[in-house]
Amino acid sequence: MLFAAALFLVAASRVSATVSLYNGLQATVLTPNITTSCNDTFNIALECESLIQLTPYRIAHVNWDASSLSALCTTACKSSLAELTTASESTCGNDVFYIDGNNMTLHHLVDLIQYKWGLLYFCLNVEDTWSITTMEAENAATWPNNTQKCYLGSSEGYWQHYTDGNGTCIEPEWGHEKSSVFETSGYTGMAAMDYYYTVPAPIDDDNYGWAEILDFDEYPLEIQCSSCFLQKFKYGYEGSWGNTWDELTEQVWANIKLNCQLTDVLTPAYNVSGVINEGDWLADPSPVTTVCPQNISVAASESYTCQQAAVQFGIAMSGLFNLNNNLNCRNITGTSICAPMSCPVTVVDLGPTEFANETMGVSP
Repeated sequence: MLFAAALFLVAASRVSATVSLYNGLQATVLTPNITTSCNDTFNIALECESLIQLTPYRIAHVNWDASSLSALCTTACKSSLAELTTASESTCGNDVFYIDGNNMTLHHLVDLIQYKWGLLYFCLNVEDTWSITTMEAENAATWPNNTQKCYLGSSEGYWQHYTDGNGTCIEPEWGHEKSSVFETSGYTGMAAMDYYYTVPAPIDDDNYGWAEILDFDEYPLEIQCSSCFLQKFKYGYEGSWGNTWDELTEQVWANIKLNCQLTDVLTPAYNVSGVINEGDWLADPSPVTTVCPQNISVAASESYTCQQAAVQFGIAMSGLFNLNNNLNCRNITGTSICAPMSCPVTVVDLGPTEFANETMGVSP
């Protein structure tokens, strides 16, 4: 079945309440240095339910349901929020508040609230009905044909595509965390079903009940080609608060257009495609300091990993990373390394409950 349900959640018959973003308390909640003009802007009444004040929170934490979404996602709220965003650009562009170690303008805060509201506007309740595991079990999932992509990697010191022996692009090995979205799901096709049905509220990025991580162009066509999915994808890249568009995203979008037979044009807000090209060399990062506590010479006849070097020379491994800008931790040999000063090290044998190479305890 195709989830081409209504794109917008609009409750036309419900009269929206009027509320300001912070109930007039923005000087207390955000910054006491707010200017009069910006403060007046924040006091503008929105034609929205008070639920609008919850939009800065993580979507999964609020537990939005059909009732709350219908109350919030109205055309009146959309219009008044857009007007507030426009007004704040001129009145709050220089007003800042401190959050997470950074300064943020109050206009950007309003802009972020508008963006988050838009994420809710695009069919959040429809997404909650998607379960790929169930679709697959019922033979109702149509998997796409166009998913081939070329991934750039830099393991050799320069950017190159991951390819097989024939030069064909392949997907890199992502490791365990890429293989499964659930810690306990395992690797079989139906492994996520019990977990998905047992947990009442899906977590953020729950992958629509599928154990393997999927890119946007890899979802079943019933999801990938739905108006909700496509509009949210475009909204996420065309908005200033969305994701960065790169070479891989460009390939994903090309595949989606083929899979869904689209002619849509997407204009990303932040396009960095082409900034990194195949064959570009990596610039060595600078060390955190030019002061070297000690230099350690490693003969060509010796070979250590970073862990082995830390034990051998009694040095903190983090210091090796911070003091050397091009360290091959798999094979340190025939070179001189900058290292922190040596200190006693205790190595714990993870097998028997005994200490190996025990030294005197080290006080912090």
